[in-house]
Amino acid sequence: MKIKIYLLFLLLCTTVNLSSQIKISQDLYQESKTLPKEQIFVHYNTNLILSGENLMFKIYNLNKNTLIPSNLSKIAYLELVDTNKNPVIKRKIALEKGEGYGDIFISSDIKSGKYKLIAYTKWMKNNNSYFEDDILIINPFEEKIALNYEESKNKKITAYNYIYNTRDLVTLNLKELIKDNGIYSISVRKENEGYLNKKSTPQNFNTFSKEISFEEENTIFIPEFRGQLIIGKLTPTSTNKNIKNIKIGISIIGNDKIFKITSTDSKGYFFFNISEPFRSEEVICKLIDEDISSDYKISFPKEKELSLTDLTFTIPKTTQQIIKTINDRSIYTQIQNAYNETIQDSIIPFSTKNSIFKNKTIVYNLDDYTRFNTMKETFVEIINNAWITKKNGKNKFYIRDSETFTNSNIEPLIIIDGYIITDHQELVDIDPKKIQTISLLTEKYKYNSKLYEGIISLNSKKESYIPKNQNNLVNYSIQPISSNKIYFQKEYSLDNKNDRIPDFRTQLLWEPRISTKNNELSFFTSDIKGNFIIEIQGFNNSGKPVNIIKHLHVK
Repeated sequence: MKIKIYLLFLLLCTTVNLSSQIKISQDLYQESKTLPKEQIFVHYNTNLILSGENLMFKIYNLNKNTLIPSNLSKIAYLELVDTNKNPVIKRKIALEKGEGYGDIFISSDIKSGKYKLIAYTKWMKNNNSYFEDDILIINPFEEKIALNYEESKNKKITAYNYIYNTRDLVTLNLKELIKDNGIYSISVRKENEGYLNKKSTPQNFNTFSKEISFEEENTIFIPEFRGQLIIGKLTPTSTNKNIKNIKIGISIIGNDKIFKITSTDSKGYFFFNISEPFRSEEVICKLIDEDISSDYKISFPKEKELSLTDLTFTIPKTTQQIIKTINDRSIYTQIQNAYNETIQDSIIPFSTKNSIFKNKTIVYNLDDYTRFNTMKETFVEIINNAWITKKNGKNKFYIRDSETFTNSNIEPLIIIDGYIITDHQELVDIDPKKIQTISLLTEKYKYNSKLYEGIISLNSKKESYIPKNQNNLVNYSIQPISSNKIYFQKEYSLDNKNDRIPDFRTQLLWEPRISTKNNELSFFTSDIKGNFIIEIQGFNNSGKPVNIIKHLHVK
């Protein structure tokens, strides 16, 4: 609770410099150093990956001192970085109690070579701290692939913990494998024969950290404690213009339909904390007061990136056996992708909780009524407790308060497909035949110190609405949070065990969240024979690292 109160105080006492860091007082800057530092470990399925395969990962965001899950950051960032230290793929991952997961499809556009997998939170950027590990990517479609061969050494005979046939059911006793409750993930995958580089483990993982002092500027990155943080700046187009307490609205359109309103500080900066996940890559921003929109300019300062100057790449060690591994896996991958429709993962839809409406809205589906030619007629004939009237020569919408049953001069909040509408004439001019539903919230609503008499929310057919006045809108590109998935697991029964569809899965199981409440975990082997690695990684409730390796042989 003390951390939550402090972070709230930190947000209320901040201004922003051009690198999107937070500028604070000297005392507050020193106090911020006492907050727990974060450290990330990434469990991923393989450090040798081919084009057409998926790199699957689980992020553990931990308190650096105790290695128990950190509740500070709700967002983590994962990147695949090439030898020029440029990210070729980025992912933004939602964290829940320090855990998050996702995957990266390695397309044929990515060249063969050495890469780094790095992960961090914004709070870790204060120390330029990040998890890092080596990844070797092989693109079999390239004509020449440079590999560093070593002489094959006498391989120790592996004692297999499990031996099964192809398409057999494998059942693991979790109570025997995992002794303590905690947070864990599991990968069951074909061994990388011929590749000698070791992966990081929870006991021994690479976190680069370099103390950075911002004492002269008193600036820090604050943790994304309540979700994604968007920082913008309002600049007056002429001098002597007030820039404090100017209302700014953002809309995330499409199926997400997220809208928020905030106010500028004394320097003209504004903050949006978006706790809801969304898939849209664009945020629409505008001034709430249309009458002053020409007096100001909205911009979004570019955020300072991690410094990767100290990142070093190791030389991958391989043997001649890797040629067979690459050839075999390339064939397996092409066959599996040919049957992709039957083996797809299931995307878990984002929660669509809307705390604004609280299920108190009255929804009018216009297809259930006689269709009228104008929005004025539609409100007169269909919509109860809402009307249009003239005020100072302009059309205005109003809502009757359902609690007091009285009329009010306070305007409602108007939203169309997630866009915040400030010019009511825009709603008057809409063709109602293009609108699917009109929803009404008939009670007062206070949003960032601005009071509205209810909400009028419209959904157009096929999300087809385009704002009338584009000049007042500022677009801001944002990387959406990656969707969570239920990863595909092949199942066989007596009826389909001899199914003629080939099963060349090299990844037999990937489960990013193991429940230690379950006694067993089951999966099926594929048509591939050979040696597989069962790898369970994570941390118990006391912060002790856990790395369990078992060997499976399919004959």
